[in-house]
Order: sequence, then structure tokens, then C-alpha cells
Amino acid sequence: MHSDHVEHIGVVKEVSFNTISIAVEEPCQCEGCSIAIVCMGKSDKEADVINIPRPRGAERDSFHTGDRVRLEAASGSKIKASFWAFILPTVILLACVLLLQSYAPRLGALLTAVAAAGAVAVYELILYLFRKDLAMSVTWQIRHC
Repeated sequence: MHSDHVEHIGVVKEVSFNTISIAVEEPCQCEGCSIAIVCMGKSDKEADVINIPRPRGAERDSFHTGDRVRLEAASGSKIKASFWAFILPTVILLACVLLLQSYAPRLGALLTAVAAAGAVAVYELILYLFRKDLAMSVTWQIRHC
């Protein structure tokens, strides 16, 4: 991984109608990755397999099982992931605290904090439920090595 983009080198494991599965050669460091929240990430079946949307256009049929490839997600994906993972939950938390303190001041600080944390928890649940749709929104560039 580089600071301006996320990069993996691997081997095409499977090509389906909509996705390409790539077995990554080096261990994925998803824990520290900024796009881990929207990246398809690790497959349930195998620890270091990344599933990406199959490219459209001329290169669509040029990837076959066993091909060595390089995956890159540009900085735009990092910005989008930061928005979904950090910025929007912070906005939700602050908005809940401010609205509850303004319109229901009798709740007190503890109940306001619990309600705001609950709102963020609901957001995180929704994010989790739509994780595959968000994963497909990451723009991956796939190239032969």
C-alpha cells in the first residue's frame, strides 16, 4: 500500500459474470486500511481473496484464472471511504447531541449521549447491511503484471 492509493498484487482465482476474485500474494493489512469499510475485502471462504466488480469494456474478457494482476484503488476511493466511515458518523453524532440538547434539554447529558450513540449504532448497522453495495462502489483498476 502507498499513501496515495491502495495496491495489491495477486493471481486471478475465479472469474464470474459480475466479479473477479483475486488471491492476494502478500497478507492484506485491512485493519489499517482507509478503504476497508467499503472494500469488498476478505472473502468468507479464504483470508486473502479480494472480490472486485468485473471491468466493463474491451478488457472484460482479458482476465482468466491464473493470471497475475495488480489491483489499485485510487485516492478518490479513500476519500469516499473516509466519508462513510468517519465523517458521516461524526455528523450524525453531533447532530443528535445538538438537536436533543436544543429540543429535549430535560433528557440530561447521559441520556443524550446514549441516544446519540444509538443513532450512530443504527447508522453502522445500515452501513454493515449495505457493505456489498458500498464495496462495489470502490473503483478498482486491474492490470496484468
